[in-house]
Amino acid sequence: MQNDKGYIKNGTLWNATRNSLDGFAELVKESAARREMAVIVACALVFGIMPGTHTLLLLVLSLILLAVEALNTAIETICDLVMPDLHPAIKKAKDFGSVAIFIVSSAMTLVFVLVVMEALKKFA
Repeated sequence: MQNDKGYIKNGTLWNATRNSLDGFAELVKESAARREMAVIVACALVFGIMPGTHTLLLLVLSLILLAVEALNTAIETICDLVMPDLHPAIKKAKDFGSVAIFIVSSAMTLVFVLVVMEALKKFA
């Protein structure tokens, strides 16, 4: 079912894919998402050079980080729409989205340290 804004609800897989691509196009406009996509490319290159469990985990975590960034952007967009002024509840919701990104970034950092340690062992 399509509404007057072109959004298709309860549609086919094709429609869901189209909506996802629209969402991805909006996400690419966000500078944080563009940085995270660069991280994904870097992680994919590292995995290509040094295939292994830790490098694969780093790549998967980078994709999860992008997904969390998309959810955080959605939360911030809705919050700004509902309450353009600063409100303690809105700040709290935005802070939760921010901490989710921080948690995944921290996990990526830990795995990155493991990858570096693994690489240093091979060259030592």
